[in-house]
Amino acid sequence: MINKNNYIVNTANILKNVRTISKVVGDKVKICAIVKADAYGMGMTSVVQTLKGEVDYFGVASVVEAMALRVVDKITPVLILGEVNLDLIEWCADNSVRVTISNLEELDYIQSHLHDKVLRIHLAVNTGLNRIGFRSIVAFRRAIDKIQKSNVMILDGCFTHFATKANDEKFIENQHKKFENYIKLMPNDSIIHDANSYVTLNYKSFYHNMVRPGFAIYGYHKCDYKLLPALKISSEIINITNVRSGESIGYDRTYVAPHNMRVAVVPIGYADGLDRRLSNNFYLLVNGRRANIVGNICMDVVLIDVTYIPYVYVGSKVTVLGADGDELLTPYDYANVLSTSPYEVLLKFNHKRMNYKIVSE
Repeated sequence: MINKNNYIVNTANILKNVRTISKVVGDKVKICAIVKADAYGMGMTSVVQTLKGEVDYFGVASVVEAMALRVVDKITPVLILGEVNLDLIEWCADNSVRVTISNLEELDYIQSHLHDKVLRIHLAVNTGLNRIGFRSIVAFRRAIDKIQKSNVMILDGCFTHFATKANDEKFIENQHKKFENYIKLMPNDSIIHDANSYVTLNYKSFYHNMVRPGFAIYGYHKCDYKLLPALKISSEIINITNVRSGESIGYDRTYVAPHNMRVAVVPIGYADGLDRRLSNNFYLLVNGRRANIVGNICMDVVLIDVTYIPYVYVGSKVTVLGADGDELLTPYDYANVLSTSPYEVLLKFNHKRMNYKIVSE
C-alpha cells in the first residue's frame, strides 16, 4: 500500500511560539524549551535546529535524550529533568549537560566516582507531585553544603514540578509557597525554575529567572496568547464503497448502516496512532466537513461516512489533525473523547509510519 499519510511539522510556527513566549516573560527570564519524548513527537532534531540561539536551555528526560540532542546542538546548556543514569555522569560533565539530583546518596556517588571533571547540578524539590525531589529542608541544606564543598560539582540551579493546572490553581499556589522555603537557601546566582507552560502563561509572579514551556512551544496550550499549532496530520481516501441499509461495516460488525451510505476507506489506523477507542465515536475532516468514523478502526485503515459530503472522490484529502475549512481537529478534541491527556494524543501518532515532512512557512 502506498503511504498516503502525511505528518507535517511547521517549524516556523514553533519559532513564532517561542518568540511569543519570550515576549510574555521578558528578556530577564531565561527559557528552557522542553524537547523530551522526541520533542513531543515532533522530532527533536528539527525542533532543536529551529530553536538553537532562540532559547537558553533545552530540557530532556534522560541521558539518552541528551545524547541525541548533542548530535544536533553541542553548545546550548541541556538539563536532564528526570533521574539520571549515574554511570553516565562523566559524559554529562564533558558535554555541558546539567543533571537533576533528588537525594543525598546521589551526591555521594558523584563525589566518589567523578574525579577529574566537574558536573553541574540542579536540585529537585518535591512540593506535591510526589515523584522525585527533596522534601526535607534539612536534607536540602545538606545537599547544598555537599555541593559547595565539592571539587567535582557546581550548584547550578533548583526547581520543582507543579502537579496540576487550571483545575486546581490553589494547589499550584501552595506548591509555590513550599518551593519558596527552599529557594531562599540557594545562592543568589542560581537558576530557579518551576513554571511549566500553564504557569508561564498565567502566573508571572512565579517565573523566578527561568521558565520551562513545553506544550505551549508546539502551539497546543490553551491561553489568551496567539500560539500556532505546529503539527498537521493528513491522509487521503483510497476507496469508496456503497453500503446498503442493514449491512454491517468493519470488523466485529459494530456498525450497521441505518440507510444506504457511501463509506470511504482511509489508510490510517491504530498502528499509526488513531486510537481504536474512537471507533463509532469520532470523526475526521473531509472538504471542511465532519466525516464520522463507522465500524471498528483497523490496524492500518479507518472507515468514514461521506454520504452527505459533496465532491468526495478517491484521492480526496482527509484531515486527521489540524484545520480544514472552518473545522479544526486538535489534540484536545481527541483527548475529550478518550478521557486522556492531549499530550498522550500527540505522542501516540506515529510519524515513523507516515511521510514525515518539515515546513518553514
